[in-house]
Amino acid sequence: MKACILLRPLLIRLFLPLLCVVLGLADFPEEAVASNEQNKVRIHIGELQHDIKIQLDKIQQKNEAEREIL
Repeated sequence: MKACILLRPLLIRLFLPLLCVVLGLADFPEEAVASNEQNKVRIHIGELQHDIKIQLDKIQQKNEAEREIL
């Protein structure tokens, strides 16, 4: 009986972190979905930035060509 009383704090210290880890992993799929959505948004933003850069380069080339004509 005394052994149980002495081991109780040790068991609680071992069990609670394990329980927290298990509960944390239970939420993992939602985090993975959110992360996947964030990655899609980042990719889309990168594509938009690339398109804008191409358009700016075309405008710059057009402006340089007009300057040469003048």
